[in-house]
Amino acid sequence: MADLNKNLGTVSPDDLVIGTIPRVDYRGRTIRKLGTAGTIKRGTIMAKSSVDGKLVMLGSVAGSTSAEQKFNGDGTAKVFIVTAKPANITEVKVGGTASDDWTYDASTGKITFGTAPAAGTNNVVATYVASVEELIPDCIIADDVEVGTTADVKVAAYVSGNFNLNKCIVAEGYTITEADLDELRRKNIMFRKALPY
Repeated sequence: MADLNKNLGTVSPDDLVIGTIPRVDYRGRTIRKLGTAGTIKRGTIMAKSSVDGKLVMLGSVAGSTSAEQKFNGDGTAKVFIVTAKPANITEVKVGGTASDDWTYDASTGKITFGTAPAAGTNNVVATYVASVEELIPDCIIADDVEVGTTADVKVAAYVSGNFNLNKCIVAEGYTITEADLDELRRKNIMFRKALPY
């Protein structure tokens, strides 16, 4: 006769998903490759990049892209105009060497030198920040995933549901904000505390 009362194993809930309203749903997402390989754990809240649409851990430092504009010095010109009119110029090089003999006016885009740079083709180079990435709270990772340094990784992520915020993970040293929670609520990701057993 078969033993129908045999214990075949146990399951311990992790209390990440703690409600049925809103309905738990998940989608495929792409995690951006890391600078140092590691494991991103189930329950990690991820943010989507405004630049490439890939995920990074909520609380990560946003990236930026640089741009430059080159000018031809003629030995007499002291003023050069950066057409993009960025808020700041991060560096100016003359003949390949960083210069500190200049001022910048963001309202006009004018770089003014104290002494005119020597004549040369593209010998004056102004570098500035072209765009800053925005990281928008987006989803919660559904399973542990290994992410390396050479390739992005496809993952399953919760895009709606009711979760225990105490079981969620963000970047070390980061505290989730009300603005983060509001953005996740707009995406139908809700949080509440789990009730004891």
